[in-house]
Amino acid sequence: MGGGDSGSSLGPRLGMHVSISGGMDRMAERARDYGCEAVQIFSRSPRGGKARALSAEEVAGARSVLEAADVRPLVVHTPYFANLVAGDKDLRRYAVETVAEDLHRASELGSPYVVTHVGRPAPDLHPEAARELAAESLSSVLRAQGGTGGVILLLENTAGSEREMGASLEDLAGLLGRVEAGFPGRLGVCLDTCHAHAAGYDLSRPAGVRRFIDLALELFGPERVRVVHANDSLAAAGSRLDRHAPVGAGTIGESGFRALLGDPRLRGCPFLVETPGTDEERARDLERLRRLRQAAGGGETAGGEETGR
Repeated sequence: MGGGDSGSSLGPRLGMHVSISGGMDRMAERARDYGCEAVQIFSRSPRGGKARALSAEEVAGARSVLEAADVRPLVVHTPYFANLVAGDKDLRRYAVETVAEDLHRASELGSPYVVTHVGRPAPDLHPEAARELAAESLSSVLRAQGGTGGVILLLENTAGSEREMGASLEDLAGLLGRVEAGFPGRLGVCLDTCHAHAAGYDLSRPAGVRRFIDLALELFGPERVRVVHANDSLAAAGSRLDRHAPVGAGTIGESGFRALLGDPRLRGCPFLVETPGTDEERARDLERLRRLRQAAGGGETAGGEETGR
């Protein structure tokens, strides 16, 4: 898994979502200073509005800092307001434009991946009609973007709360298959541990982790699973509640994360913390993830240096 970055011989690269406050160059400095080996960002304000243009100097500064610190990959997450299956045509068009623009911005920043949720269909929309609408919107995104930069759009699994699409790995694989035929190599998957657990894939025990990874491999193939969102869950397995918890402190727990970090099939996927709060709070979760990686037998970073920064 991971499609090109094999990670360490002992464990995956670890990172977290970092604020872009102060600009992309400042974001890169924070990612470096927090000891990230990989990093995720919003490329724009997640609250909406027109995206701020990225200056050449800002982009060059960010790329230089990340390269020097060997922080890779940089992953861009689309804003949560982008609903590709919205009942309102204008909102759906805005979502398509937003995701396509984020693919372009990711290319500018040297990011190989953009992660997106598919969205929530209208309550009265038949599931098959929702799948057709999602495939149409994703195809529109990829047509609008073309092949610029080779950025891959990753569909994220969800907890299934409020009818959000993508809770079932089978449904997500079916949607990917509908779209990918016309855009080979342009789509992949981001697996979120909290969402999977809440959707009913119990990750609290090693056996459950193995079954989940087995299923993901079977449905998507190893080349399509590119990123893992490493989030614990406040809610129980199967609750359908999307409530992130500090790593190891939720219902997945340390045993589940040790199994996830220790599975060699996920070694090529960066594990990115998205727990709520500030960068400083996520950095504490990142440190917990490092300790769990070491406990799972992965005490080195992808560059081969000891952790514990």
